[in-house]
Amino acid sequence: MSMQVIDCGAAPASATPNLDEDVSPLNSMAQGLGGSKILKIAGEIRAMQAAGRDVCNLTVGDFKPSQFRVPSELTAETQAALERGETNYPPAVGLAETRQAVRDLYERELGLNYPVDSIIMGSGARPPIYATFRLLVEPGDTVLYALPSWNVGYYVHLSGAKPLEIPTLPENDFLLDAAQIEGKLDGVTLMVLNSPMNPCGTAFSAEGLGRICDVVLAENRKRQASGDRPLMVLYDQVYWMLTFGETQHHTPIGVRPEMVPYTIFVDAISKSFAATGLRVGWGVVPPSLSSAYKALIGHMGAWAPRPEQIATAAMLNDTDAIERYHCEMPDLGAQNSIGEIPMPLVVSTEEHPYFSGVTGGDKAAADWSKLCPHALVSRIAGINHIEIPYSEGAAIAIVYYISSVLGTAVQPDSLLHGR
Repeated sequence: MSMQVIDCGAAPASATPNLDEDVSPLNSMAQGLGGSKILKIAGEIRAMQAAGRDVCNLTVGDFKPSQFRVPSELTAETQAALERGETNYPPAVGLAETRQAVRDLYERELGLNYPVDSIIMGSGARPPIYATFRLLVEPGDTVLYALPSWNVGYYVHLSGAKPLEIPTLPENDFLLDAAQIEGKLDGVTLMVLNSPMNPCGTAFSAEGLGRICDVVLAENRKRQASGDRPLMVLYDQVYWMLTFGETQHHTPIGVRPEMVPYTIFVDAISKSFAATGLRVGWGVVPPSLSSAYKALIGHMGAWAPRPEQIATAAMLNDTDAIERYHCEMPDLGAQNSIGEIPMPLVVSTEEHPYFSGVTGGDKAAADWSKLCPHALVSRIAGINHIEIPYSEGAAIAIVYYISSVLGTAVQPDSLLHGR
């Protein structure tokens, strides 16, 4: 019996002839959302690479597996879990052993003793980020974050909130400073902090982070007295294990223990173990909020796969394997070092404060580990020309860094290729 194939890409003949084609079923949020600029430009760069062009890709924070394999322990444990048939649904909030392993990691490495109930697993860090916005931000609220930034603006839009974007300065390592936020917190219900920072790779000092926390604590004392909702901090520390040399990672609670009720951590194995495709992340939330997170995560269905959760638990409990893997990463990066960078850079000409004062020049010698966290995974030997696309501020920060810190000026509008 033959089956009629219906062309679903064409309007059916029975469609109402007077239907206004300009009327969309999408709501106002969806119509104004737009796709990720980072992913869009990443697609363009992949097309360039497929065409044989040498491109240093600083868009998506991913790893080239031929240079950075996931830890062998993570691979073996994932395969073993699959072979044992560990393929059922995991609990919505995560497997008990994985949540326990995260809890133990935070106590062992960060000095933070949370109850297991505060650990909420997800398929990467995005589900806990989304959950935080949905649970803490009302339409019309204000969300404060630094520029340059990761994709925070899209989550602000999804929540119907208003962005308060604070441009950062090279003398502050492109990190927020307490003086920049004082007096600007009216209506702000969520502040997003990121350290080590994406895209620039810089990290808060204990003193700098402590001063920001002091502003938050003072604001919340005022709000408590007036009966207003507190100012919460979403602390994105996905890159915290990738701190090398003299760089140390600090947390809001580590520098100000009074921040416990106001801090939500988001984290993942994606960067720490070059495991971006394994999709295991987590949020660590104040105990008073854990039940709300559990309820929302259960409806979202954005759960980390069971085999990968089992492997993650084993990896996080293996301190020797963690240390061994991270000791090898700088050596892997050094094997793919660029050294001197021929210019010009391909960047966007969108108006932005980081282009101020950037002029002329054609070369820069740079330590790429200082420019952005993606640089460690983007080093390619023997490149004769590097094209750095605009990726939510990354290229802009890099241009400014090269110009102001290394004393080499870069012309931002050189070789634009239509951008």
